[in-house]
Amino acid sequence: DEQEAIGVASFLLSLRAKGIRNTALLRAMELVPRDVFAPRRFRDLSRADIALPLPCGQTMSSPGTVATMLLELDVKPGQRILEIGTGTGYVSALLAHLGAEVITVERFNTLAESAAQHLKIVEASKVHLEIGDGLAVRVRDRFDRILLNGTRPEIPQSLMSLLAPGGRLV
Repeated sequence: DEQEAIGVASFLLSLRAKGIRNTALLRAMELVPRDVFAPRRFRDLSRADIALPLPCGQTMSSPGTVATMLLELDVKPGQRILEIGTGTGYVSALLAHLGAEVITVERFNTLAESAAQHLKIVEASKVHLEIGDGLAVRVRDRFDRILLNGTRPEIPQSLMSLLAPGGRLV
């Protein structure tokens, strides 16, 4: 559909205007449809560079913010990534599209259930979704990257201990 193609092109140009030049990231953001993940009543705003309200008092970060976080994360294919705060699953799907193996943790059942449906729709099979407190993750594994969605006054040492040597937390 021509209107759809124009919307995608405009979306990508707006990211480029913000300085996003990473080709793999732009391609992922082109191919992972944000409208699938946006709340139904805000789908028409899914390509606008704004945060969208979600249930449980949460928000879906703006595409510009997501792109900046993922650039800072410096994702490489094959890396193991722990994402804390799944939200709609959009960022999880982008990470998977970038070739990462993703374990994502969401504390709200409502969000986790809808994220699981969204991830099925876009066939993000490299994403393993768990429900629980992401800051109390009890895994023995180490991760190449950790993405902590949201703000914290400090990073818990328990989370830092999950980073592999040379790992990165954003």
